[in-house]
Formats: sequence, structure tokens, C-alpha cells
Amino acid sequence: MPKTRAQIYSEAMSLSEAEREILADELWRSVDRANGDDGDAAWADEAERRIDCLDAGKVQPIPGQEVMEEVRQVLRRERPRQ
Repeated sequence: MPKTRAQIYSEAMSLSEAEREILADELWRSVDRANGDDGDAAWADEAERRIDCLDAGKVQPIPGQEVMEEVRQVLRRERPRQ
């Protein structure tokens, strides 16, 4: 009799964090392939497109701290008041 999802999960949780990360990635990739989705290739294409735009001077990079502060401000504005 095949193992249940709960049994598999329980066994997976006994793995080290690094092993669970690898397992999760392998499982995720199996779902992507099953759906005919090549997410890695799409992200690689997008990364190349963005690098090309930076190299051509079409866009200017924004420092990560600045981006994160802007995200925090948006989240503060959108957070429902209790």
C-alpha cells in the first residue's frame, strides 16, 4: 500500500533543512514539468532582458534599501486598521 501524503511529510521533516530544500525544489520542478511549464527558462529570459536594459541605459537601478523602504510604506498604508 502506498504511503499517505502525511506519512511522506512526516518522513521529509526528519531530513536536514538543506535536504528538505533540495526535496522541495525537486518536487516543485516535477510539477512545473508536468504542467509543461519551464519556469527556469522564463526567469532566465527575463533576467537577460533586464540586464540588457540596464546595460543599454534604458533603466536605472534602484538600491535595495530604497526599494524595501518603499514596500514598507505601501504595506503600512494598505494594512487594515484594527
